[in-house]
Amino acid sequence: MMLGPPLASSLTTTRRVSREAPLHDIQMHAEIAAGLEKLYPDPEPVLADLAVHWSAAAPLGHHLTAIAWCRRAATRASDGLGFDEAAGHLTIALGLAEAAVPDMVGALLVDLARALDGAGEVVKAIDAAARAGDEARQHGDAELLVEAALALSGSDACQFNNVARC
Repeated sequence: MMLGPPLASSLTTTRRVSREAPLHDIQMHAEIAAGLEKLYPDPEPVLADLAVHWSAAAPLGHHLTAIAWCRRAATRASDGLGFDEAAGHLTIALGLAEAAVPDMVGALLVDLARALDGAGEVVKAIDAAARAGDEARQHGDAELLVEAALALSGSDACQFNNVARC
């Protein structure tokens, strides 16, 4: 069965699969995602679909793959000024990282802070940047601390919060 853009697009309405989802459903998402990768050597048209399906398949051990596709989809959305969409992808990636890949949490929080700031969600952006800073301090990661501090530099969030790190 060939999946085309109409079918792939219609499947994006399911953003998350519950933890109690039947194994068959989770496997189906993995198969759809793998099929999309094969059908689209240039995945740009289906980045969001790949993010959704790999995220739904994460319980099968696809956390890193799902996070990578969520980040790519978020970058594409941000490049098109779709900051709300980018924040959605990054929120899903963050949840996956918190569950299975804690070393990625800080960087994802920085990305999320930037997307939320772009979407005008100033308070949420400040919170994400502050959490990224906390992660950096907890792990002694000076580079991440700088990224967290600069995540909102020059943005409305800095004027809103008047924080020293801006």
